[in-house]
Amino acid sequence: MTRYAFRLEYIGKGYFGSQKQPKRVTVQSEVEKALCTLIKTKIRTIFSGRTDKGVNAKGQIVHFDYDKPIVASRFCNSMNGLLP
Repeated sequence: MTRYAFRLEYIGKGYFGSQKQPKRVTVQSEVEKALCTLIKTKIRTIFSGRTDKGVNAKGQIVHFDYDKPIVASRFCNSMNGLLP
């Protein structure tokens, strides 16, 4: 299993914080939905920190474990296209 990490920036307006919450749109739920679409399997992400509702972030680190190789340049472009 390989651990992948990436840096994330977002404008928090419209999100109920970064950490996943039941029945709320969060940054983590959107990232996991995009990852699931991209690599066709359910992925659990771990964020380096958390933000509250409406808070922006620049340079937050997110990691996940996955058992297949990922091409970084294609991954970044694809995630940017999938995320709102």
